[in-house]
Amino acid sequence: SIGQRYIRLCREIYPNANIDIYRHSFQSPILDIDHYNRSGEKQYGIDKKYNIRNTYQIIDPIYDKYDFAFICTPTSTHVKLAEHLNANLIPTLVEKPLYDAWDPLNRRCHVDHTPLYIGYQLRVDPHLSKVKSLLSSLGDIISCNATWIEPLSKAHPWEEDYKKGYAARRDLGGGVINCYSHEIDYLLYL
Repeated sequence: SIGQRYIRLCREIYPNANIDIYRHSFQSPILDIDHYNRSGEKQYGIDKKYNIRNTYQIIDPIYDKYDFAFICTPTSTHVKLAEHLNANLIPTLVEKPLYDAWDPLNRRCHVDHTPLYIGYQLRVDPHLSKVKSLLSSLGDIISCNATWIEPLSKAHPWEEDYKKGYAARRDLGGGVINCYSHEIDYLLYL
């Protein structure tokens, strides 16, 4: 889902770029801009839709020197993939969260001078920017109370059975803290 968004945006910005994808699963349907498969039928063919040069499984070695990489796999794979890309000196954006091994990887990135970014895109949401501006005019915020309610069954509407998706599975790095770290991050940002 988020991987397809990054591919779509890269293709829009760099229409002639060579894009390879390393996939955890070959089960994702093609989604439209709003992350829904509106046709109601399975459409597997992301590589054809986005003119992908090569498609590999994430267990395959890196075959090329890339200018940049995005990690949009289940959270439990992020650290291992980020370390591998860092060792190959490939700048990387990890779709949040990195997981629970930030310190060792952070030290390694400083040594190799290879950028590693964590994708918290809500920080650039125009509505949140407006809220941040309004809040800054109030002075220091001492405390806040925030509530975020989203049924897990509605969080990823393209999944056939949300109970099998990564968000519901601790072994894949799912769970409230990891899946909703965007909301925690934007509160810290505000």
